[in-house]
Amino acid sequence: MLEAVFLVRRIPAWSPNLAQREVRAPKIVLTDPGVAVALRGMDADALARPEIAQGADGAVLEGFVVTELIRQLGWSRTRTRILHYRDRQLAEVT
Repeated sequence: MLEAVFLVRRIPAWSPNLAQREVRAPKIVLTDPGVAVALRGMDADALARPEIAQGADGAVLEGFVVTELIRQLGWSRTRTRILHYRDRQLAEVT
């Protein structure tokens, strides 16, 4: 249901099938940074303090960037896909 109203987006896993160390599960990304910050229980005052905001930066920024890239793909002549890579040690690249 959250995908239907565009609040979350599934990013499929990229797998070259060269090794079995990859995790092939899709990654779920919140597409609205405001909702992501609110779900973390943060407000504007908390985000203004670097020691608190630092923990929220990664996931919120990643969701924003993925959403912007997907939006730009709508008009791009180059057909590309957004994928992510995660190994078994949970090191990942989106």
